[in-house]
Amino acid sequence: MKDDRFEIQAALNSLNERAKELNCLYEVDEILKDYSARVEEIFVRLCKAIPKGWQHVDICRALIVFDGNEYTASEFKKTELRQSASFECSSVKGEVKVYYVKPVRQEHRTIFLPEEQKLLNTIAGKLQQHIEYRIMKDIIARHPGTKKANENVTEDETEYLKSLSLTREQIELFTRLRLNFRKNETICKQGALTNHVFFQTSGLTKAYLESPHDSNFIFKVVRSYDFIGLSSLFGENTYQFTVSALQNTSVYLIEKDVFRQVFLSNQEFALHIMKWYSQNYEKLLVKISGISSKQSLGRIAEVLLHLSENVFMSNVIESCISRKDIAEMAGLSTESAVRIMSDLKADNIIKTNKSEIEIVNPAVLQKLSQSV
Repeated sequence: MKDDRFEIQAALNSLNERAKELNCLYEVDEILKDYSARVEEIFVRLCKAIPKGWQHVDICRALIVFDGNEYTASEFKKTELRQSASFECSSVKGEVKVYYVKPVRQEHRTIFLPEEQKLLNTIAGKLQQHIEYRIMKDIIARHPGTKKANENVTEDETEYLKSLSLTREQIELFTRLRLNFRKNETICKQGALTNHVFFQTSGLTKAYLESPHDSNFIFKVVRSYDFIGLSSLFGENTYQFTVSALQNTSVYLIEKDVFRQVFLSNQEFALHIMKWYSQNYEKLLVKISGISSKQSLGRIAEVLLHLSENVFMSNVIESCISRKDIAEMAGLSTESAVRIMSDLKADNIIKTNKSEIEIVNPAVLQKLSQSV
């Protein structure tokens, strides 16, 4: 009976903690819906709300670090009893930290519950989405092209859009706002709210699925005259992947409602988009099939050939593609990819010049790519 009472009490305590965490998350969501308040005020309000989701509310304090600045609801002495979750917005690093300011009696293996770390990770992710949405709104508000058609549309851009059966008026709708991104800047973020799709006109970008363990999966390298974010057009209202610039990149920002209206009203354009979508879907299935059926050497060979033949159209893979990028395209660790490429270099199949990779023997690489 005593054991039964103990188990029941433990279950009740666990349910109570989960309820606290849910209530904390609800309050965080309400705070992050407010885009009228200054972001510094949002930070402070979050620091008031976050401790309510932890076991020892009375001695729990929260701190948010963003761009080198610290924000908290009230001053407190930092201790070693802490946990944290990191995030990043447009190359600016941030961190959400939780501290216990007094000693805690340790009833579990660790002072903080595993569920509390998951909660903190979730809050950090939501805060990241909130800040990135603010950044995008600010860019759009400050851009002079938001109220009239972009006068700097190139002839090549116009001709390509005409080839998609778009009318002059529809082309003007699609080219109202041009944004430029520097190398490594994030164009769209996995999980962030989406109100736009992108039409990339120059540069090179990578589209990838993010992993909490810093082992992302790059499923596509995007070249000029390609669309980004169409998966959110009729699906989820969030980006399902992240896209960041491998080179300086230019894109047009197109409102989802505008794109959807043109898609539904222009049958020939809709057909072009459906063909584009089908081709991309087929390529993705081929890529997944290769990763699931081929060993590491075959995967690396396949990635190198793809970059050479379909991205750079040259035997030289430019330095904007890092070894880590190649590993993430092949679904391998960076260490494994580097080791395999060192072997390929030793066998004179490839050679490296600083950060560039040159394919010396494409025929052999082709055979290796077919090995399973």
